[in-house]
Amino acid sequence: MVILKDVVERYNIKNTKVVRWLIKAVITSFSKEFSVHKVYLTLKSQNITLSKNTLYTYLSILEDVFFIFLVPKFSFSERKQDLSINKIYLCNCSFSKIFESSSNTGKKIENVVFLELMRRKKILTDISYWKNKEQQEVDFVVKTSQKIDKLIQVCYDIEDTETKKREITAPIKAGKELKCNNLLVITWDYEAEEVVEEKKIKFIPLWKWLLT
Repeated sequence: MVILKDVVERYNIKNTKVVRWLIKAVITSFSKEFSVHKVYLTLKSQNITLSKNTLYTYLSILEDVFFIFLVPKFSFSERKQDLSINKIYLCNCSFSKIFESSSNTGKKIENVVFLELMRRKKILTDISYWKNKEQQEVDFVVKTSQKIDKLIQVCYDIEDTETKKREITAPIKAGKELKCNNLLVITWDYEAEEVVEEKKIKFIPLWKWLLT
């Protein structure tokens, strides 16, 4: 893989086996939370001796070369946000095909939305994700300065009643907690505006959102 060669040569990394393993791990974890601690424990169980600091360094290198992007969990506390488990996104969704075991369409759409948010990102704009104690999650919290601009949920298939209920419950709760009324659900082809628990939710197809 070209990225492996570039990283190893540019940063003079000797432990290529671990870097190769880490690249595979981040690719298979795209659009999900990525715990360095869990990676450390997995490597340890395979008798691979490596410090957590080295893993963090390797992960930072992959971020520095723009192979991956790390998105923190939202918190009003900057310290808590810095210490949170990050979600991971790829610079190009095509990399997911290297270790693809299923279509992962929903994850790919989420990754596409993230990359577009980065393209539109302005100075002082931060992108994070929201998650509560009940493990309900909103994919993207877009904040400019100290103001929460919008909450974005990405859902490929919204037709199933239970799926729809699950996907809109988190934005509603987050909207109340963060005092944000701009709630957006990006779908594959569903478009509507609905009011749930006095919160207006806009559903928009991916293609249309990309053109706005």
